[in-house]
Amino acid sequence: MTDEFNKAEAEAATHFTNWVHPYSPRERAAMPIELEALYRSRETSPQGEWLVSYVEAIRRFPAGPFDRDCGLITWARGWIIERDGRKPEIHLTARVTYCDREGVSFMQPLGRLTIDGDTYWVYQMSSWRDEIYTVAHIRPEEVRPVLNVSGGECPKTAAK
Repeated sequence: MTDEFNKAEAEAATHFTNWVHPYSPRERAAMPIELEALYRSRETSPQGEWLVSYVEAIRRFPAGPFDRDCGLITWARGWIIERDGRKPEIHLTARVTYCDREGVSFMQPLGRLTIDGDTYWVYQMSSWRDEIYTVAHIRPEEVRPVLNVSGGECPKTAAK
């Protein structure tokens, strides 16, 4: 997963217009990645058997002189599909933010359903300001959301 994390982090670091990550790609790659959440299930269907996992991982950077003791982080999340005899398919996205995790959403799994031989995960994605409830179809070649419902939304507060 490290290579995919590094690729997602490199892409996320380019999403800023007037900012450059203070750590080079080589320095970032030397920092450890911490796994924060792992949800996994073994699936069986007429297409075979496979493992599907959802991961949330983080890379922390030391706080700089103007970071108020809240250093940068890279937050990555995504799906991993593992099938016998094949290289795992890893689909990660990342976000570079500060340790307050502004703009980061966390998964809260609610259940797993099997309907007519197809598997679905039901989960909530929550951030500091909003929540979305999702039903995703889990297949050996992909995880595809089939329903998203917005929950509540909290207004942004003015910075003090």
